[in-house]
Amino acid sequence: TFEQRHYQQYTCYTVFFISIEMCQIADVLIRKTRRLSLFQQGLFRNRILVIAIVFQVSIGCFLCYCPGMPNVFNFMPIR
Repeated sequence: TFEQRHYQQYTCYTVFFISIEMCQIADVLIRKTRRLSLFQQGLFRNRILVIAIVFQVSIGCFLCYCPGMPNVFNFMPIR
């Protein structure tokens, strides 16, 4: 039906947005550990980077799961 197609389309928008966020987090971790491994470099030494990753994930969760926000961006909560 028409409603099911819209639900599927909005869910795809959400999954695409979350996948972009995950790729950005992976990219920043890859760029941070270009020469040394993540275990040698230390993940929690750069506090600003950790705060930025937590902030990005929280913004993503807020946009997807906060009541009222999914209607603004046409997102559906991921089950």
